[in-house]
Amino acid sequence: MRKAQTKLRHLQNLLNATLCDNAFNENNSQLAIHRHVVNHQQTISTTDSGAQAIACGNKHMDIRKIALRGWLLLCCFTAHAASEVTIAQRFSHQSKILNTTLSYQVYLPESYHSDKKAHFPVVYLLDGEAHFTHAVGMLESLHSGMWPQVPEMIVVGVSNENRMANYTPTKATQLPNGESAPAPYKQTGQGPDFLRYLENELVPVIDDVFRTQAPNILVGHSFGGIMALSALAQTHRFSGLVALDPSLWYDYPRLNDQLIASLSQPVTRPVALFVAAADMPITPSLGRSTVHRDYIVAFNDRLNAHKTDNTELAIESQGVFYPGTNHHDIYHWGFYDAMKWLFDGYRINFGYQTINAEAVIADYAAMNKRLGANLKPSLPYLKRAVAKLSRDKALNENPDEVRKLIHHFYSK
Repeated sequence: MRKAQTKLRHLQNLLNATLCDNAFNENNSQLAIHRHVVNHQQTISTTDSGAQAIACGNKHMDIRKIALRGWLLLCCFTAHAASEVTIAQRFSHQSKILNTTLSYQVYLPESYHSDKKAHFPVVYLLDGEAHFTHAVGMLESLHSGMWPQVPEMIVVGVSNENRMANYTPTKATQLPNGESAPAPYKQTGQGPDFLRYLENELVPVIDDVFRTQAPNILVGHSFGGIMALSALAQTHRFSGLVALDPSLWYDYPRLNDQLIASLSQPVTRPVALFVAAADMPITPSLGRSTVHRDYIVAFNDRLNAHKTDNTELAIESQGVFYPGTNHHDIYHWGFYDAMKWLFDGYRINFGYQTINAEAVIADYAAMNKRLGANLKPSLPYLKRAVAKLSRDKALNENPDEVRKLIHHFYSK
């Protein structure tokens, strides 16, 4: 960095000496030089005044020097190199089920590289190209600090190759207003094949290449939301399902009835289902209409009242309405709340309440049963907690309670 700054000063001095050499005709348009300081790096930009020659000391700029100045400017712009911040890798593979090439991107958490023995839950994002960085940022935020609310997780952004085909569980021929569906709807109804692709091709690849552990969480928004709901009955690898403002207006009431019926089917795995409804007064083909919102709210009412007869493995569910939100910003509020709800029990409230090791262990057991997982607080985190509680007596916490957690989760 110091060498780059020295080079910049040298080039600037040379530039000033060169540009203040000779005069040129005042009828010619001229270029004014402005110096800016951006992030402590000196840069140079140019503007065209187009009217008068600019004085440089007592002399005018020689037009013959403009070419040289352009070269110097290029040197100044490249005097210090920028480094990229990479948060993911992009992959592609051939799907035999869909008979096409599909791409996806993978984010690995920080501890993935520092702890070679650690395994991580996986969040699969439908419409990954639209929501990937946003979701990764929220997950990093939820895990950070002294009170992480979720574990570190791998994130897989599933790219949207053919949304109308792959994100529609049924074939629709009619719009909500009763009119015949337009030409793009002819390819609808391939959603079950796409779920089979996730279940039988993508998830096995991720599990084979990366160090993963339960749970797998599937997140979908809009059309992706109805796919997440459909995954309840059509997949077995996802124990966390998040549907953000799902498009329940699509093929209503047939699809809606199918999804409601799936809530009463015997479950073969632990499932936690979160559905977020935005306050959206617009419905496709109906214009200003609350049909879209009302269908989700009604579905959530059924969801929240649902009781399963299966006492061994239950569907835990949560339906939430978000006043004042729209179809797009619901992703932020819904995703954030869904992650906190799914991993309720993960956070250890040092300082907020007196820590009791037995209560923490019970919270983790309930969370793991809900998600079909075997999660535990990370050992480095627990060791830091012991050090802090031993050092900060004002918190009035007993570090021995944390030592009990270390013994329970890691003594084996």
